[in-house]
Amino acid sequence: MAQGEVFETIGKREVAATQAQVLATIRNASTWPVWQPEIETAEGPERLGAGDAVLGTADMLGFVVHGHSTVVAVDESSFDEDVIVGVRMHIRFEVTERDGVTTVTHNLSSVMPRGPMGRLLSFFLRRRLVRMQKTALSQLADQVAAPSL
Repeated sequence: MAQGEVFETIGKREVAATQAQVLATIRNASTWPVWQPEIETAEGPERLGAGDAVLGTADMLGFVVHGHSTVVAVDESSFDEDVIVGVRMHIRFEVTERDGVTTVTHNLSSVMPRGPMGRLLSFFLRRRLVRMQKTALSQLADQVAAPSL
């Protein structure tokens, strides 16, 4: 089967939290609707590990879609997942801590839809994925920096 063009976007953000705090938030599916702008609901284990699945709903380009995320790999500095929410995406978070500064790198790649309508959808989807990434990194930084109640 022929595939469409691969779209990839990489974003980085410094956060006021430790590497462990950031990864604990990323690995907790219940936090996803708070800091990931498209996610409306997410149900999965409190501490996600390789092979775990998260089910939920998302608002993608004005459509509510059911989503599925499978954790591919996780360690003390990264989190990889295979996500399907209307389109399939590979998402990788890398969290590094150096000289007291924690940096989150978010890599998102997806094969874009094909055909005339697919090209139109891809035009809007690319822009939305870049905005989503920027907002998610900003809201993740806010989430991990917020004091616990």
